[in-house]
Amino acid sequence: MIMAEPGEPLTEREREIVALVATGATNRMIALQLVISPNTVKVHLRNIFTKLEINSRTEATVIAIREGWVAVRHGEQTAALLAPRIAAGAVGELVQPDLTDPVAQAPLPPLPWVKRAYLTLSAAAVILVSVLAWPRAYSLPAAPCSNEFTADCPSDGGALAIGEPESLWVSRAPMPEPRGRFALVSLNERLYVIGGETPEGGVGSVAIYDPQLDTWEVAADKPTPAANLAAVALGDRIYALGGSTRSGDRDRPISTMEIYDTAAGEWVSGASLPTPLAAHAAVAWDGKVFAFGGWNGASYTGDAQAYDPAADRWERLPSLPTPRGFAGAAVLNGEILVIGGYDGQREHAVCEAYHPEDKRWETCASMSTPRGGVGAATVVGQIYVIGGGWESFVAFSERYHSRQDSWDNVETPLLLAAGEWLHMGVAAVGTRVYALGGWQGGRYLNVNQAYETLPNRLYLPAASGQ
Repeated sequence: MIMAEPGEPLTEREREIVALVATGATNRMIALQLVISPNTVKVHLRNIFTKLEINSRTEATVIAIREGWVAVRHGEQTAALLAPRIAAGAVGELVQPDLTDPVAQAPLPPLPWVKRAYLTLSAAAVILVSVLAWPRAYSLPAAPCSNEFTADCPSDGGALAIGEPESLWVSRAPMPEPRGRFALVSLNERLYVIGGETPEGGVGSVAIYDPQLDTWEVAADKPTPAANLAAVALGDRIYALGGSTRSGDRDRPISTMEIYDTAAGEWVSGASLPTPLAAHAAVAWDGKVFAFGGWNGASYTGDAQAYDPAADRWERLPSLPTPRGFAGAAVLNGEILVIGGYDGQREHAVCEAYHPEDKRWETCASMSTPRGGVGAATVVGQIYVIGGGWESFVAFSERYHSRQDSWDNVETPLLLAAGEWLHMGVAAVGTRVYALGGWQGGRYLNVNQAYETLPNRLYLPAASGQ
């Protein structure tokens, strides 16, 4: 790698990064804006500091303003240019600052060396305190390598790293144990982690997370332990369907459906799936359970079916156009979107929408990156898809906008040194997206990360007499 030399002119990309630094953007925000990795941003900043002969972002900001690389607007802080802009009923988006407007103030002289030293030492102290105080996440070695169906093998590398303190993702109380390939259900403002696989193998245990108290409790075990299952909530009941069990060194899909009555705290059996199925996507809509795709023991399938609890009966639906498993599914505007996935050979970026009313499929805009082993959740009229990296390198998550039929990038809660985060659970509670557990770098995780989709919400007290 060619090292930068003091006094060298900045490249166009480096000037672009300095301009974003001047807005107050973090490395992660810059990476999202320029569609590069946070590590690449760090390398650019190191070269920038060398070329400009400075030691801090503050000095870089002063130079950017003085050189006219970024505009300073009267009555505004330029940091607000990269802050989420929230309209009523909408989710904020990162906005590129205007780099062409003339500077609205006179050129600034260089800072005295005393101030430069003070600012540098202050920044170092803040960083040190943040590192020492930032919560840790824990992981354990994974279970033995799975077969060609799951295609994951443990490794010694791939250490887990939590996102920067400036992130909109916040660490919450970790799961009681590292776990992946489980079903995650949001019901009555609580999250239910059902079944899955731990470093010791498949489990039927159920853990319940209360976001308000930030605490975990244990519920009755699912009668049939299973990994790669799906589950949805209807009323006060949770329907857990299919999954896989380990037989020797192979995974075997099952057709079992078991129903958890949250009021009684008991499990009962329901009508089995038409065929054994694992790694399928499922949602609840209009009082029914819908299941799409998955692995049937021989291949990845496009099978689609719906379950009617009142009749305790399954109905075949038109097949998913692109057969695959490990996809995400979410309901938006009366449609069921099946997004991403893995077909045994490659990950998919495809998005396909099912219309339950007239039982037809249509194509929606594909994601920017192929993703398998993902989770999806709908919040405030948008779908968040978290994870991926089975075959591709994934450094960010994505968000779907139905009106524009388009996607944009959203930061990920984990620094993906390995470019992957698979088999986690994703669900929404209120305006927050939760991402729990999963697999990264050869390990199952116990992380619990929450993303506030409306960080700038205002709570205004009502005036007296109104």
